[in-house]
Amino acid sequence: MIAQRLSEIPVTVLPATRIDKADVFELTVNVSWFEALKYMVEKRISAVPVKDGDSYIGYIDRFTFVHWAAQYAKKSMAQQGEHSIGSATPKAISDEITQIFTTHPLTQFERTCFHPMVLIKETAAVSDVADCLKKPGVYRVYLTAEDGTISGVVTQQSFFSWLVKQDFVRENPKYKAAVINDLVNMAAEHKKTKQSYRTFDLNDKTYTAITSLKRNPDDKGMADGCVMLGEDDFLVTVLRRRDLDILAKIDDLTVLCAPLNRMISTVRSTEINCTVTAITVSTATPVEAVATRLAISRFEHAFVASTSATTWHDIQDIITDGRIIRFILSL
Repeated sequence: MIAQRLSEIPVTVLPATRIDKADVFELTVNVSWFEALKYMVEKRISAVPVKDGDSYIGYIDRFTFVHWAAQYAKKSMAQQGEHSIGSATPKAISDEITQIFTTHPLTQFERTCFHPMVLIKETAAVSDVADCLKKPGVYRVYLTAEDGTISGVVTQQSFFSWLVKQDFVRENPKYKAAVINDLVNMAAEHKKTKQSYRTFDLNDKTYTAITSLKRNPDDKGMADGCVMLGEDDFLVTVLRRRDLDILAKIDDLTVLCAPLNRMISTVRSTEINCTVTAITVSTATPVEAVATRLAISRFEHAFVASTSATTWHDIQDIITDGRIIRFILSL
């Protein structure tokens, strides 16, 4: 069994990103939201662990800041309504967000904005990491040294890319023979479905899509992903958390705030470098082929449909990298 094989492999073989003590933020009044976001941008990381004294209270990621700014923009525009009077112009909203980000310390951030941290010792096995990453809403696992300090992080994406390249996975007869229909029919407790995605027109405002996405697994009624539909409901692409991280590549906060009130199509073509459109596959496509394509493209999901020229109506199911991980671990 693949799960048994993973229990024999030390976690140190995984492609973990090393974390120095300086990469752990201390929750103090001296660190502003902007400083935390700027630090992540400069270090080219999407999240940082946060401590309050000697205890880790969670991690904060770029998406949290983008999501907060989008919510603020949406609320301000809604208060203004359809009238142009008042201060709720895109420029005014941008100035307000900038003022909040640069003056509010992390201590004023809602605790719900800090994502729970999953900690695993460096002496653990790969199977321990797999057991954590297959759970819904767990996108990264932090490795801890003997003294309890964080030494590295393994993301779901890096683990998935590593897993599907292993010979004992690729040579597994059941894996080689499996097709997407096997995943569609497999009973799954944590399965993202078509109904958990929201669809938007490319002319919709970007903040409406951003605020529809889940910030964490406890966001009830929020979307797992935002699907962009073109003319005649043609499936164009997906707005992903990783895409929104890119919006946070900032020199100043106006770069983050400006796209919020723009149309999705404009943001996709300018602020976000979209190298992959929506991946569509059929129920007869080999699982291995889909897994390889997802790993190479660093896309999280493929849409299952009967045709390649796909409208949203044609979509039957959605296959995520997490779902493939759970399938592989069951073999």
